[in-house]
Amino acid sequence: MERDAGSNTLSVIVPVYRVAEYLPACLDDLLNQTYSDMEIILVDDGSPDESGVICDYYAEKDHRVRVVHKENGGVSSARNAGIEAATGYYMTFVDADDRVDVDAFSCIIRGMEQNACDLGLMGMDGKGSWKTSFTVDEVREAQSLLLEIVCAEWRASSCARIYIRSLVRGVRFDESLAMGEDMLYFWQAFRKSHRIYINESVNYHVVWRSDSATMANYSLKQLGDVESSRRIWRDCLTLGRLDVEQAAFARHTNTLLARTVQFMAYDDGRYTDRYGKLVNEIKEIQNILRQHSYKVSIRNHILIYTILYSPYSMIRPIFQFLWKNVVIGKR
Repeated sequence: MERDAGSNTLSVIVPVYRVAEYLPACLDDLLNQTYSDMEIILVDDGSPDESGVICDYYAEKDHRVRVVHKENGGVSSARNAGIEAATGYYMTFVDADDRVDVDAFSCIIRGMEQNACDLGLMGMDGKGSWKTSFTVDEVREAQSLLLEIVCAEWRASSCARIYIRSLVRGVRFDESLAMGEDMLYFWQAFRKSHRIYINESVNYHVVWRSDSATMANYSLKQLGDVESSRRIWRDCLTLGRLDVEQAAFARHTNTLLARTVQFMAYDDGRYTDRYGKLVNEIKEIQNILRQHSYKVSIRNHILIYTILYSPYSMIRPIFQFLWKNVVIGKR
């Protein structure tokens, strides 16, 4: 984690695609940060709207802004391009439609430096936030935080974190995953960290849009987080922590079953082959439960039994009704 004398530059990587309406507010937040030693790397991922023009305008306006124009490859490809372009000692990711408190970066970096930490976590709010208590100015050893990370007590996002770039140099976003890539990147980066600074008194504000990647209409791409949760569970097998291993397995089971139910709720008959693959994965879960002391909820036991032993034509309309009237109805 060596650095040049006086080098405290923070590389802020912003993937940009069809966000012309939101990008100026995001960039104004970044340029007004009380932490001024920054390079803001805007990766225009072949955006068809005016986003690329806005990027170039801000680059002319402030020397700290750099623009990378590339062909469209998806958000993971854009973030990876930003990582390749980054030169700072610190590194963070900001989505172009989100907002950041103007003192967030200075607060977290100050805490990291004062406490010799190699990862910093700030607060993260927005639709879907579930936390009711918040951590302010706390230092944790990474080992003591493993269970909380696996149990998703910290939002599974690569944003709202400040990394030491050299420490996570080899970590990249998996470009084959359209969802779950955030969760996997954060886990892999966290696994390289040793000492964590946490301060949720400053916030990264998630702006939820109906047309964003996480809120768009159903797509098979949403099954990507099943693969992410599986990889995290497999990695936990190497830790020698039965509690963490159990929690990671339970989380993977939750993810797999939730995505299977969602699949049935939206399936119009085009994806029969994919359903068969999901069923096989659930059979694997059932076999693991028979062979190990892992535990899952009674609800998940019922779901496993129902999906494996009931005709698809019978249970699909039931799950379609429940998803529409219970899950969607609560949003």
